[in-house]
Amino acid sequence: MDKKNVLIFAGIIGLAIILFWFYLRKPEAVVSNEKKAEPVSTSSPVKPIATPSGQPSAEQLKKMSEEIKVAHEATLKQQTETVKELFMTPITFYGKVVDEKGNPIEGAKAVMEPVDNSSGGSSKFEKLSDPNGLFSITGTHGLSLQVTVSKSGYYNNLPSSWGTFGYAMAMGDAKPPHPQSSDPAVFVLRKMGVTVPLIKWRKDVRLQKDGTPMGYNFTTGQGVMNGGDIVVEAWAKDQGVGPNDRYDWHCRISVPGGGLVAKAGGEFDFQAPENGYAPSDEINMSATDDHWQSQVSRQYYVKLSSGQYARLDFIMTAGGYNFFSATSYLNPTPGDRNLEFDASKQLNK
Repeated sequence: MDKKNVLIFAGIIGLAIILFWFYLRKPEAVVSNEKKAEPVSTSSPVKPIATPSGQPSAEQLKKMSEEIKVAHEATLKQQTETVKELFMTPITFYGKVVDEKGNPIEGAKAVMEPVDNSSGGSSKFEKLSDPNGLFSITGTHGLSLQVTVSKSGYYNNLPSSWGTFGYAMAMGDAKPPHPQSSDPAVFVLRKMGVTVPLIKWRKDVRLQKDGTPMGYNFTTGQGVMNGGDIVVEAWAKDQGVGPNDRYDWHCRISVPGGGLVAKAGGEFDFQAPENGYAPSDEINMSATDDHWQSQVSRQYYVKLSSGQYARLDFIMTAGGYNFFSATSYLNPTPGDRNLEFDASKQLNK
């Protein structure tokens, strides 16, 4: 689900809560324009009519049904008006864009989408940040406002580069509004380093459960029966167990003529180490393990036999279909350990 759909979904959830609250309310008795009706007296036109069984008469039941219908229609009308009012909540928003060091970023694009349409759509506004990194919007309305900031040369798809801000009500994980210029919402973009052209692939490769090796090629992104830059073997004892039962499984990832090392640095550590590579790594899962799971992910730096470096996001899904998922970033220049990726420089588009 993308961020815009998350915003719309949160609005729908909020409206559902309102509707649920209205439907739980007990309809009130019909009242005059000045005061509530007094309890039915003996002179009331809807006084109970005696029946042999002591139950309300057909005439009285009909009258009660009509009053309930009127009260229900009034509730629905009130609900509709309340929802319209919520969508018309005024929105004024101030934001600021900075880099990872706190410096303001000029010329960042801020896309602002208020949830202002009960049918699920929304308007869209775009602003550029000024020399102080500031931007704002006013004169619009809606349940909430989604803001996404971006700029070329910066990492944009980060938790700190977007947010949803509630105006009509508290909605899910929506943040408080920022209607004052003295208190702007802060968005952080991280500046890219020196990027180089890389070969990127994303591939799912099926494995046998008896240890039959399957290779993966970083240049072509293909699984191969014989050879490959890495070789994966898997063993899974899931035969005869139920879909929710645990079982023993393990796999081995090998680099023929090269090695791999766990990526221990932060999210933005893109320099492959020069040493410390092992020829293989294993994932072992016992059915008795308290933290048993059928899927395990690992991140590696890889040094190939050719002297080329790569980084690998590896996910093993054992049992059932039994496959591994590989997202690889290969620097085609032997000896170059820079693995910082820029989609605009991807070699295999």
